[in-house]
Amino acid sequence: MALTGLNKELLAERKIKNILVGLGFDEVYNYSFYSKDKLTEPDAKKKHLQLINPLNPDQEYLRTSLLPRLLDNAAKNARNFDQFRIFEVGRVYGKGKKGIEEKKMVAGVIYKKSKEKLFYLVKGAVEVLLDRMGIDVSKINPHTKTFGGGVNWQPLNNGNIGIWAGQELIGQIGQGFFELDLQKLIKLVEVQPRPFEMIPAYPPAVRDLGFVVDKSVTYKDLVKAIQKTDRLIKKVELFDIYQSDKLGKNKKNLAFCLTFQSADRTLKLKEVDQIQNKIVKKLEDKFGAKLRTF
Repeated sequence: MALTGLNKELLAERKIKNILVGLGFDEVYNYSFYSKDKLTEPDAKKKHLQLINPLNPDQEYLRTSLLPRLLDNAAKNARNFDQFRIFEVGRVYGKGKKGIEEKKMVAGVIYKKSKEKLFYLVKGAVEVLLDRMGIDVSKINPHTKTFGGGVNWQPLNNGNIGIWAGQELIGQIGQGFFELDLQKLIKLVEVQPRPFEMIPAYPPAVRDLGFVVDKSVTYKDLVKAIQKTDRLIKKVELFDIYQSDKLGKNKKNLAFCLTFQSADRTLKLKEVDQIQNKIVKKLEDKFGAKLRTF
């Protein structure tokens, strides 16, 4: 049975939320309105839709972005927490050629009191999100907007970095935040319902491993190598991409969640340790990868 457009959107939205929660984000909900002091653009009044009878001055305009309210959430939480991640999925509104336009967006904020490498934390989270949505992030080319089955990153006039699929802007990232167009993401992937699977009789063993590699090494090369190491490796998921000077020049850290499982027995700790050691040795020999221990 074919999925309707609405069902595809709902499935994609649910998947996005699950991915972000898995990356440590908490979901927040905000009103679709904000006040005049949030209109920071020079031509804000032309772009924003003003309500005739707002409930109060703080709800005078329909939002054109999720970020103003989301950044307010972050500012309030920063008083009580040293670090956190929050996101929202919601509708935004604006004036277009055909009148009032409405679209659904997903936006997130990463906060750390130290503000260390926030941009790269956000970029890594977005790359993982796109990858798990089925959008190829291994073909990122900073010098062209040619769409080769992946996405490209280009600076915007506002100082943020735009995320492009060919000539189409699908979102942006900045110092501690991102915002993506949900409908445009859906166009880039074919969302399918999850097929029925029998629940395994024996429990899985899960390990998180991080590897420091050269920036030229793609996560897909590492995934393929890991998957071929042993038949008991059932799932390999990339959950973080991290870059920092302390890793070394032209180095990056790729973190994976590995699931080990047998169909006929419960795995022993010693078995999983042996497979893990084989993985570490294999990636070290093939890619010069180093297991991250700090």
